[in-house]
Amino acid sequence: MNWGYRIALFFVAFITFMLFMLYKCVQQNFDLVAPDYYAKEVAFQEQINQQKNVLALAQKPTWEIGSSHLSIQFPTIPKQGKINFFRPSDKQLDFEEQLQLDDQQQQQIPLEKFQKGIYKLQLSWSDNNKDYYIEKQILIP
Repeated sequence: MNWGYRIALFFVAFITFMLFMLYKCVQQNFDLVAPDYYAKEVAFQEQINQQKNVLALAQKPTWEIGSSHLSIQFPTIPKQGKINFFRPSDKQLDFEEQLQLDDQQQQQIPLEKFQKGIYKLQLSWSDNNKDYYIEKQILIP
């Protein structure tokens, strides 16, 4: 094989490689964390204020992962609130629960709702005309 064929073979291999890389780039899924990320960014200062309100609390909500459920305990019963479970690796696994506390001021969420892995627990609630927000990373075994 002379050098002309080798150059042509190199160009064909290079073009094939570039077309393969272009195909892989087109197949990549680029999920946004939130479709309305700009509006959430504008409201970020409000979230910071809500986190400062939590720091001022004498007793903060606590959570514990049991063998069959995740338990979130509140020191007082809030007027309203919600719990977001954000899975950074797969938005299909995100879900939200409204606060519905039982007699012991806690909410239990069955572990069957989760896949094993890391979630961000985003807890927001209102009480005494103040809004509160906590965000913690939890590991579901």
